[in-house]
This record gives sequence, C-alpha cells and structure tokens, in this order.
Amino acid sequence: MARKPTARVPAWPLIAAGIILYLGLFLRASWRIGDEGSIVYGAQRVTEGALPYRDFFEVIGPGMFYSLALWFTVFGTSWITSRLAVLAAALASAYAIYYITTRQYRGPFEAFPALAYTVLTIPLWPGPSHHFDSNMWMLLAFAVVARREPLDKTTGATAGVLAGIGATFMPQKGALMVTSLVVSTLLNRLLSRRRQPAIAGLVALVGTFGCVGTAVVLFFWFNQALPDLVYATITWPATRYHSVNVLPYAYGLREWALPSWAGMWRALLPSTAALAATTAVALPLVVVATLPVLVALFAVRQAVSARKDPGLNVLPWSYYCAGLALMASELHRPDIMHLIYGSPILLVVVTVYVAKQPWRPGIVLLRGWVACTAVMALLLMIRGLLPRVPVETRRGTVRMVRADDALEFLQRNTARGDFVFVYPYYPMYYFLADVRNPTRYSILLHTMNTSDQFQEVIQALEARQVKFVLWDTYVAGTNLTLWFPWYQDPPYEEQLLERYLEANYRELGVKNRFRVLQRNVVSPPPSTSARPLRLPLSPAPKSEPSANPSSR
Repeated sequence: MARKPTARVPAWPLIAAGIILYLGLFLRASWRIGDEGSIVYGAQRVTEGALPYRDFFEVIGPGMFYSLALWFTVFGTSWITSRLAVLAAALASAYAIYYITTRQYRGPFEAFPALAYTVLTIPLWPGPSHHFDSNMWMLLAFAVVARREPLDKTTGATAGVLAGIGATFMPQKGALMVTSLVVSTLLNRLLSRRRQPAIAGLVALVGTFGCVGTAVVLFFWFNQALPDLVYATITWPATRYHSVNVLPYAYGLREWALPSWAGMWRALLPSTAALAATTAVALPLVVVATLPVLVALFAVRQAVSARKDPGLNVLPWSYYCAGLALMASELHRPDIMHLIYGSPILLVVVTVYVAKQPWRPGIVLLRGWVACTAVMALLLMIRGLLPRVPVETRRGTVRMVRADDALEFLQRNTARGDFVFVYPYYPMYYFLADVRNPTRYSILLHTMNTSDQFQEVIQALEARQVKFVLWDTYVAGTNLTLWFPWYQDPPYEEQLLERYLEANYRELGVKNRFRVLQRNVVSPPPSTSARPLRLPLSPAPKSEPSANPSSR
C-alpha cells in the first residue's frame, strides 16, 4: 500500500512567532541611535499639526512621518507603540521575503533569506528607520509582481501604488524599483522565447506610481510648502548632505563594527572563543558586501545559458533587476548598514540560485553561511539582554544599559512642552521627556548645515529665551569622523552657535556625556514687531580651542 504523503507543516506561523520573540529582546530597550529620535519626534509633531520641512527640517521623506503619525493616532503616542510599529514592519518585510523565496524554491533553505534579513537589520539598528520601512513597501510591491509575471493591469497597478508609497519614504527606492521592473520585462522579451509584451501592466505600474508622487506634490503645493519639500529632500541632500556621505565601500565593517564586537566578546569570553565569535559575526556581513558582485555574475551566467536554452533560467529576471535596484538605492552612503538595507532581494537570489545548483561545494558553502548567521543571531542575543535598567519617562517605561542622568535632569527640571535644545544630534530626548525643540533642526552639523541654518537656530534660541541646552560631547568634534570620515570643524571664528552658547549659557555639569547648559539671564521674549535681533557673540580667543567640546 502506498504511503500517504505527510502534510506540510505551515512554516510562516512558526517563523513569525520566532521573529516576535527574538526581536522583542532588542525592541524592549532604548539604544542610542540618532535617526530614531528624528523619526518618532517628527511623527509626534505631525500628530500635533506640524507640516514636515516647513515646520521642521528633515531629509527623510514625508511618508515616514505620516505613517508613524497615523500609527500614533490609532494606538497612542508612546514609547511602546513606536516599537510595535517597528515590529509590524519587520513581520511584513519577513513575510514578503519568505513569499518571494517560496515562489521559486521550496526546500531546507526557504526561510533563510527572511531570517537573515531580520537578524542583520533590527538587532544592529534597533529602532525605527526610513530605510527599513521603505524596504517593506518595496518588498510588498515585488511580492505582488512575483505572484504573477508577466504583469497584467491589476498586478502592475497594485505594485505601482505600493512602490509609490515606499517612495514617499525614500524617493530613489521607488524610482529604481519601478525602473527595474520595466527593465526585467524588456529582458524577458529579449532573452525568452515567450515574448509577452505586458504593455498594459507596465503602463499601470508607471501610471499608478506617478499618481502617488503627484498626490504628494499637490499636497505640499496646496499647503504652500512645496519649495520646502524640494529643498529638504532634493536640493540640500545633493549639495550639502552628500559631501559627508562620501565613504569607502562597506565602510564601518572594518572601521568600527568588527573592533566593537571583538572588544565586547573579549570582555565576555576567553580569547579563543572571542575570536570565533567575532569571525561568526564578520562572515554574514562580508557576504552582504559581496552580494552585488555574486548576483551580477549569476545574472551573466543565466543570460548566456538562456540564449541557448530558456529552460535553463534559474530565476525570473525581475529578481536580479529588483535586487540590484534595491541595493543601488542605498549606495548614496555605501557603509555596511546601508548595504544591509539594500540586501533583502539579493539574499533571496543567492540563496535560491545556489540551492538549485547540483554543485555540492555550493551547498556546503550555503550551509556554512546559514550556520554563521545562526551563531551571529545567538551572539546578538547576549547584547540584547544587556539593557536591564528600567527608566521611567514621560512616554512610558523603557529599559537601558545604564541610567540616563541627562534624561532624568530634563524630567526633573522641565515641564511637558517646555523648550529645550539638544545639540548637535539626539532628538530622542524631545520625545522621551516630552519637551519641544525650539528650532526646526533635529540635527545640526558643521559642513552639513549652512551658516544661514545655524543663524536661524541662534535666532530661535534668542527669541524663545530657551532655558536649557544639552550639548553633546560624544557625537561632536573629532568623534564625528567615526561616522563621517571627512568631517572637519570649521575655524572657531566661524562656529557661530558655539560662540553664542558660551556667551549666553553657563555649564551646570556633564550628564550622560552631555554638557547641561542653563541660560545666564532669561528675559521676556521680544515682540514680533521688534527689529531683527542683534546676536551677542563672545570675541574669538587668541588660540583656537580643541575641536571636541568635552575638552573645554
């Protein structure tokens, strides 16, 4: 008697449960990552009626702020709801990756791309990210395409809307994704004997994508903020922000990622075990850096084979094109974290391509990659267990590695809604302490921001007579070269804000690496009809002080 086939256990519910339990270790805690504060505080301001770019200045696309603001409106503006939004995006992204993998391959490695992307993103950047959320929409758009190729009208329209929404977070991602789908359709015509034109689907794809972009433009135009949108998201990044993002490829892997991990493991493990742990963490990151080359080689090999026999195609051309497009969308700053954000579809391509090959050494290498990623996940759990100190904030209880006396100072000495300025960059304090940024800028760096923007900040501080300023001694001065290798402080005579702060504030102490400054004399704000402010600046000293504020 023939044996009945065993029913397949649904894999996704088990994967989702594992992701929730694993990411909970990281999302329960507050880590010092800069962009998180810009995102959650910006979303909070949107719920209060602020308009991005006109009322606050950010390079991040408006979709990030409005989507999280909608989440806050439905579930409440709190610490825990901001982290639940990250978890929801992680689950949606993992499911999309799992789906596009299983459309081409069923086997022992089918869950690996989704799990690898999960391990490499949230645990290394445990907080909201416009890169991560934009990826979610791009992966959902590509999952729609992977479900039905060639494109028909419905598929093209749905994918266009999803890619358009993702483009409101990061415009280049949407533009490159739509372009990749057009190119892959043309490749199918060129390299395949099945020459379906799919013109209607492509028109629907491009048309709906353009409609979403047009709606965004019209919204800001109607609110008289279109010039602000264009300047903050196009002009300023191209003329100012780009200069500090010029980096060597995979920057950070050798410069700070591996040294920091090696130091951590040496503190926790014997020397031999620490070396093995560092190697296990390094290999998955090295693979990410080589993914574009591997996928390009696989695509060339498939193209050569397809000219002889279309049946030799391992993957649809859309997988290659979309994967490389998503990676290209992150090359404006090619450090290792941005390469990780660009990797999800490439992870699928390499996994499926190698798993389908009869080449035995390839399977062995794939298993080694999986094993190292699993070890990396286990080792990251150690880091995830470190934050054990509960800290009460005005946005709920969060856990930290150590108590934050700067945050405690703010909550003890300010009321909700008071103006406090954090310089140059840690806007998470605005959110957790529920205080207000008196300026339009959550990040303010020399070389990146213009002198007019610094002058605008000084005018805001003077007009509002801001009582407290937190001046970061860590993300400042020469330490900034860790993230921006070509950063240089300007001559002291050109440091308008530093001179203004030193002339008008006194230092109360250093808390959590922040110099806590209090205004010398608080006077009533000038009337709006008064003449332009003449800002008091201290005279430049004869000898230039150290670039790092902590040494002064």
